[in-house]
Amino acid sequence: IVDADASGWVISKRARNPQNAWKLVEFLASRKASEAFTQPGLIIPARKDVATSPVFLDPLQPPASSQLFLNALENGKPTPTVPYWNEAIETLNGALEPVWEGTQSAEQALKGIDEKLNRLL
Repeated sequence: IVDADASGWVISKRARNPQNAWKLVEFLASRKASEAFTQPGLIIPARKDVATSPVFLDPLQPPASSQLFLNALENGKPTPTVPYWNEAIETLNGALEPVWEGTQSAEQALKGIDEKLNRLL
């Protein structure tokens, strides 16, 4: 069994121009955009029409064994997620900034983070 998940395109409820945001989402979800992201090997396409096409399955394009990704879906299960994942990862990333900047040790920066994360999770 393998975890299977996907990304999606959304429009913020605070979008200043939701009509243009919708046009962008429509384009990003299109076959043309999916093919453009698939050809250089950036994604495993979520669109079946692209995933089962030569754009993805051509053995001369990387990865050479693309069919394996499609076969894995037969036994795949959704990746477990939590409702406030974005807030949790932002909290963790914010706490780690001093570590990346070299101004605190990981132990110092993460002190008390478990309480914040547990409230979100």
